[in-house]
Amino acid sequence: MEGISGWGLPPGVEGASAQGGFVSGGGGSGGGGGEAGTPAGMQDLPDELLGAVLALVGREEGRALPAVSRRFCRVFWSTAPLWRQLRIAIDHTVAGLTDAELACWFEGRQRLLQRVAGMAQRVEIAGEPEPDVHRSGDGLPGEGQWARVGWRAAALLAGLDRPGAAVESVTVRVWGLRLSWAEAAALCRLPRLQRLWLGPSDEFDEELFEGRCQLPATAASALGQLSAMLQVLCLIVDCLPSTAVPAICRLAGLTQLTLDSSAPLPSLQRLEDLRQLQMLRLQELYSNPEGLRPPDPGLMPALVTLQMVARRIQVPERSGGGIVRGCIDPKEDSVCALEMFQCMCCDNRTLQLRGVCMQHSACLLAIMDACGVGQGQLEHLQLQRCHVAAEGLKPPPGVSAERQQQALSHLTILEVSGCFPVEAEGGMEDFLHHLLPQLPGMRSLAFERCELDGSPELAEALGSSPPLLSLSLTSCGLDSLPAGPYLEGLEELRLGANRLAEVPPCLTACATSLTILDLGGNAELAVTEGAVEGILLQLPRLHHLGLNWSSLSNDEDGSEA
Repeated sequence: MEGISGWGLPPGVEGASAQGGFVSGGGGSGGGGGEAGTPAGMQDLPDELLGAVLALVGREEGRALPAVSRRFCRVFWSTAPLWRQLRIAIDHTVAGLTDAELACWFEGRQRLLQRVAGMAQRVEIAGEPEPDVHRSGDGLPGEGQWARVGWRAAALLAGLDRPGAAVESVTVRVWGLRLSWAEAAALCRLPRLQRLWLGPSDEFDEELFEGRCQLPATAASALGQLSAMLQVLCLIVDCLPSTAVPAICRLAGLTQLTLDSSAPLPSLQRLEDLRQLQMLRLQELYSNPEGLRPPDPGLMPALVTLQMVARRIQVPERSGGGIVRGCIDPKEDSVCALEMFQCMCCDNRTLQLRGVCMQHSACLLAIMDACGVGQGQLEHLQLQRCHVAAEGLKPPPGVSAERQQQALSHLTILEVSGCFPVEAEGGMEDFLHHLLPQLPGMRSLAFERCELDGSPELAEALGSSPPLLSLSLTSCGLDSLPAGPYLEGLEELRLGANRLAEVPPCLTACATSLTILDLGGNAELAVTEGAVEGILLQLPRLHHLGLNWSSLSNDEDGSEA
């Protein structure tokens, strides 16, 4: 998308002469060939063909044309392909202007929007300070100066409110945006609007939660009058008024919705009325004791992607109720996240838990129900930086174990990354011992950055799993690998970045079905060429063996490996 940052409307063109290598003349819509014996030039092209050439050249490269002649000016401002995408960029130079200069700058952009509103389909207004600029005191525009930009940027939206407006997408990523009722009403008068984004970038950073869109209750209630064609709505606000929820529920055609607030979000159960919604993202920096109250995804048949980020998240009462919380920081709840998404080619779904304290949260089944994967749709479970505990795996009171087994019956992949147990000794093995027997269909298990001790308890825990095809234990601090039946039938084994000093003897004895063995990243591992040949002979199906070059050492006779 081409940007308009340093220029607005061109100056008057009366009396313009030849500029930039073009010759003025050739008035009229049809052009007209040059005089006899004179080659035809740009001025002789018909308006339609001249506009097509401009569209290929681009707006920035053709910006000098309006000063060539009145005809070129008219063609430049009436060629729709030149104006289908318009980006107004606001940088720190603009934010540092005086009040009078800033008013003049925005007035020029307002006239620009008014002139091209009938042709522009995608409009973006972007202006955010660099990270920490508004706090750094290094001479760049400060918070107060960017705040002036925010309320003036919202006023630009009125320039789109013109008869015959063709705008289909509006994105306003401006720091300190303030949206009034009048500006919200102007958006509602865009009959072809399909996508609306209000607010700065949506990166979830607790240190950068300033400058979010301020959305008054009156402006929020007006959003219910947006175009019936609207499919995508993103609101990144300081506080979402409760009036916004019923207004959003009137937008029956929504397929994607993002509600991101610094303050606690209001109750969102009414969003269940959005039957066509496919993607829902909910984020709040601060949570009430009751937690984020999302809709029940089980009542939203089209939903295939759900993301919830908060310090506390409610789960449905039908699953026993409760709160999901994060507790990495012992002084207060930290932010945790639940994310569900569906495979593009089938109905199988992935559930990702990040920063969840499973000891003090609702049980796993309740979390699955809260994310819409409690009826056997779950294929892939990811646990990242979670506080794992065996008690979090028990079904809630009044719910049978069979109900939980049915919910987990199609789980085939389990990934655990950066997690730590409640109990320092044997906690992870105990967690696995309770979880793996509930996963009859699991075929792939991966651990990364989780402390495991290579004890017989680990072998016992892994042995409680159904036969695995793939096992990955990387960066887990292992200095040995216990033998056990879990190795039988294993086709892929990854033991990278551990503390292994030798190839585990149990591999050649038990893991004879291996096709892939990765031992790279073990700094203390030393393997001779003869040992490599022995591995290849004893593992006949192996076609990939991963070793560090530094792991290869001389044979006993002194020959190089």
